[in-house]
Amino acid sequence: FIVLLNTNRPYSDETTKLAESLALQHNVTVLPVNCEQLRKEDIHHIMEKVLTSFPVTRLNFYLPKWTELLPNDHWLKKDFIQKVMELLKRITYIRDVSGPNLSMDSSYIKKLKLEQLSLDTGVAEISVDFENQYYYQILSDLAGVPIEGEYQLIHILKDLSGRKQEYEKVGDACEQV
Repeated sequence: FIVLLNTNRPYSDETTKLAESLALQHNVTVLPVNCEQLRKEDIHHIMEKVLTSFPVTRLNFYLPKWTELLPNDHWLKKDFIQKVMELLKRITYIRDVSGPNLSMDSSYIKKLKLEQLSLDTGVAEISVDFENQYYYQILSDLAGVPIEGEYQLIHILKDLSGRKQEYEKVGDACEQV
């Protein structure tokens, strides 16, 4: 999973270059260490590198609840699925589930946040935040009324609630007619 490069000078430029060369040549993490002088922190660092060299078994994405109401062929879901497919090409090992690998080049997605990473099972849980403007755009599409922010949303809900109460008063009469 990793290569320990045992040397008397683990922090020298020559050792660093050799470690980088071996890492590229064998496609593996190379850690320069002085095995005679290992400290507790060094062992923790080695174990962390070993554990992050295991493969990812599953990525769980947690989307906002409002996206569950969208059909599978909705443009937002289609874009998200396409971006997930691109992300999966970059992630193989647990060490890949961080930093620049955990990002999507999408105007709809504000950020991806790694909520939990289980080194023992290889499962990563990732929450997805969409840009607010698309939330209101989708609400506008569903309601058929332009909604540009929270204030407008509450105003429209209040208006619709009043109309519903008015309709309920005459609804029974309309049904009888």
